[in-house]
Amino acid sequence: MADFKALARSELVLQGKDVRPFLREGAMLATLQPHLTGIVDDVQQLLLDALGLFSEIGDASEQFDRAHWDLPSISDHHQNRHFHDWTVLIELLRDAWLEMKKADPALAQRRAADWWSKPYPVFKRLALFAAGEGGVSAEQWVEWLVSDRAWWLWSLETHREVLRLLVLQGNTLTARSRNRFERAAMAGSPQDMFSSDKEPSHWEELEDGMVWLRLAKFASSGAALSQRGSRRLAALAKKWPDLQLEEDFSDEFTHWMSGTGDPGFESQMRSERAPRELDQLLVWLQIETSKDPFVTDDWSTVCREDFSLAMKALNNLASQKIWPIRRWRQALQVWSDDVFRVRSWQGASTLLTKMPATTLKEVAPSASWWFGAVSQSVVNQDQRLWRLADRFLSLEYEDGGGTDRAVGSALNHPVGQVTQGLLSHWFGSKPVDDQGLPGGLRKLFTKLLDATPVSLKHGRIFLATNVIALFRVDRAWCTNYVLPLFEWKRSNEQALAAWEGFLWSPRLYLPLFEAFKTDFLDTANHYQALGEYGRQYASILVYTALDVSGTFTKDELGAATAALPVAGLKTSAQALVNSIDGAGDKREEHWKNRIEPYWRAIWPKANELVSPLIADPLARLAIAAGEEFPDALRLIRPWLVSLRNADHCVRTLAGASLCRPYPETALELLSAIVSDQPFLPQELGNCLSEIGVAMPKLKSDPRYIRLADYLKKRQS
Repeated sequence: MADFKALARSELVLQGKDVRPFLREGAMLATLQPHLTGIVDDVQQLLLDALGLFSEIGDASEQFDRAHWDLPSISDHHQNRHFHDWTVLIELLRDAWLEMKKADPALAQRRAADWWSKPYPVFKRLALFAAGEGGVSAEQWVEWLVSDRAWWLWSLETHREVLRLLVLQGNTLTARSRNRFERAAMAGSPQDMFSSDKEPSHWEELEDGMVWLRLAKFASSGAALSQRGSRRLAALAKKWPDLQLEEDFSDEFTHWMSGTGDPGFESQMRSERAPRELDQLLVWLQIETSKDPFVTDDWSTVCREDFSLAMKALNNLASQKIWPIRRWRQALQVWSDDVFRVRSWQGASTLLTKMPATTLKEVAPSASWWFGAVSQSVVNQDQRLWRLADRFLSLEYEDGGGTDRAVGSALNHPVGQVTQGLLSHWFGSKPVDDQGLPGGLRKLFTKLLDATPVSLKHGRIFLATNVIALFRVDRAWCTNYVLPLFEWKRSNEQALAAWEGFLWSPRLYLPLFEAFKTDFLDTANHYQALGEYGRQYASILVYTALDVSGTFTKDELGAATAALPVAGLKTSAQALVNSIDGAGDKREEHWKNRIEPYWRAIWPKANELVSPLIADPLARLAIAAGEEFPDALRLIRPWLVSLRNADHCVRTLAGASLCRPYPETALELLSAIVSDQPFLPQELGNCLSEIGVAMPKLKSDPRYIRLADYLKKRQS
């Protein structure tokens, strides 16, 4: 149980850390059945928090979230590639629910119904998964599918889970429920659900195909369609004879990835063997490669298993001014591995400095990645590193890098990758404070600050990311060249990119903060523009304010904090919780010496900012204050309002064992945050019981009576 609590408290997922090791706990869930409700509640709250953060940047709403892209199937499936660590929360929630179903089917059914009532489509998917596992009555899940204009029957968000449900549970429907489903399926999707910019004939085919798929999946469960449903299915099959169910169930997914190791993939592939003799290989490398995606060859294997042969062949062709682009890309990708870095640098770096600029530009995505990998292995005095880097930086690239955010673009751009390589090479030399940048590196970094070539902005991102190191080692150069990037008055676009770069992995270094104090404080006025990095800014603004060195005045910090929107203040409040949790057994001292002065002098006092978003972490902040709980609640009480999901706070209060020593304070907190809840944990009853034991007269308090009556009503 401890690891789940740590996961919930530390918010590893929300900080972008790798939480996949927690999947190991899935195998232990069966042994934790007494704690399953708490586990589900903890993980569910984290998932809600994560989705709430996505919603702040437009990546989630009541009808859309990114989950069906990041985790295509709620049930275990090879299409779940686990590219995104946050999806571990969904899988933990699924696995814990399955164990809950074994231990208490009625509780599991109530949980599934609670999921359906929550915002964000991923909870609809979890509820439909639960229905597919037999955890929801047939009448209930049919009601889900036909309600709200049958929106979720047709939504792309729930496509996989709806079709899986029809296959697994279609044959359990009564005639009445079957007819309700058929009517909704044959009526087609809501008119405003999908874009209608396609040709009418094409749209007709798509709409008919969607209707056919749902009826066919239902029939594949062994369920008997009504006469009307059977006639409609047969008519659609006759009208569109190519319609058929896929054997690999790929028709249940809105997108399908196929690659090595996937079922049926290998049988589609045809591989050609590259010659192992130099003369034959030289001829073979000049033959244009097949564009058929299912035709491959083993040139990459040659590069890996016979490095000398591959390098000799490419060197021979280069001497003839022949540069097979795809073969160079493949070779450099292989040689980015640790075992080839030193050898490939010796051979490939010289050739790349001679490669024609037009060719180098075409291989740049692979070559710059290779450069970033091998640069750590290059000795300090090798001038080829500077020359090759200069070549990459001098190329004319098309602007862009695959994402709207500056850091994402830089990570995928050759200039960004080369800059990262140069920084890695520099860090490998273990620079010390005030040492100064090496001449060659300083020249290249100064070149990046030339605003004329647009593509160089991708390198400036990583100078901003590493501004603390640059400032410590070469303060004069950094002050003159890098810190101006952060100035909003010069260029909003450039400053936004620089702050995104810094906030990608921010650290508190007060001498630097003193140097760009004005622009750091002004960044609060650009919170919305920062998108996901706004949360990082709000957090580090709190840690800056909790510092007592005097770098910033209270008025300066108060003005910046007051400029944050509600979403930023929510993150600030959570940062306060994290800071007091990090104080461990000194939490009371941390409250009195750091957080209470911060609250009185810096936290904004505007009533219009009060919001459930902020109330939730502030309630947990008061609880985290330990023995200072009464004082903490008095201070934050004006910010507390009823929470839609107060279960996490209630469990936190119960776990902190504060109800018995501070019964009046605990009752005040519960009364403030608990009202109409979709799901209440059993810990509310425990809290009320401890309050009543500690101070019996509180049982006649109207707040206590309301909560006790409400709990009794919900449990009946």
